[in-house]
Amino acid sequence: MTGFQSGSFDAGAIVFDLDGVLVDTMPAIRAAWAEWATSRGVSPDVVLADIHLTALELIRKFAPTVDPVAEALNIASRQATLHASVIAFDGAAELISGLPVGGWAIVTSARREPALRHLALAGLQVPQVLISAEDTPRGKPDPAGYRLATQRLEVPANACLGLLFGALVGALFLAVLLVISVWGYSPIGGAAVVSALPAAALAARPLERRLPRLTAVCGGAALLALGLAGLALLPSARVGLMIWALLLCGAGLGLAVPVLSNLTLDPGAGLTRSGTLTVGARHLGLVLALALIAP
Repeated sequence: MTGFQSGSFDAGAIVFDLDGVLVDTMPAIRAAWAEWATSRGVSPDVVLADIHLTALELIRKFAPTVDPVAEALNIASRQATLHASVIAFDGAAELISGLPVGGWAIVTSARREPALRHLALAGLQVPQVLISAEDTPRGKPDPAGYRLATQRLEVPANACLGLLFGALVGALFLAVLLVISVWGYSPIGGAAVVSALPAAALAARPLERRLPRLTAVCGGAALLALGLAGLALLPSARVGLMIWALLLCGAGLGLAVPVLSNLTLDPGAGLTRSGTLTVGARHLGLVLALALIAP
């Protein structure tokens, strides 16, 4: 392809259109709608200019007196007879086969049944998330379908934050218990030791901005788990070992929490609402952790 450039980018998931993007079905779709337009006394060019809309939207716009559901079924049946073969565009199969399961979705203005048929005829796998005309009343370019797809693909970031803040309580509780109650440090001395955790979290922030989101979250969770294991399995009463464990915990939180926090804030749903939800999830993690470990 002339002018094609390869490259890479960081994305939590990819949402595709179907017809004209992954599979070549547009000739049959355009032919069926052109026939329908002619039968209804409407210029085919006028109807085809709005071909991105759902079938129900097209019928209600250009033939408002007919039953849109029955008419859509008839048009879909006609399209099926025109689809002697459906082929995937070059590279489509290789592209989606290289994506993680649950890391991609399809949004189409077609109904679900023909969308599944097109995927099968083209030999493409069906994604876990397939948004069709039945799922949203508004077709493209309205973003409703894409918003619904991203919601269904969304990693449960608030749940992850709740677990991370619960782990934070565990790390701080265990560290304070050992330093002050077991090893006999003064409160000021204990605070100095425990301050290694927030210091490491702040130090990890520049690295978090350079890493892919998935790498930052998974790497942060792994570091936090290692730090907690280190605190629980200290081989001796040495404050240096505890500081290393707290540094791991802090670095893990510094990598994972900013990414997850950004994922929980949804401007489409309202920042106040999504911000309240994420704060509630963090507090729930803190309370549950305290309820489990406090004597």
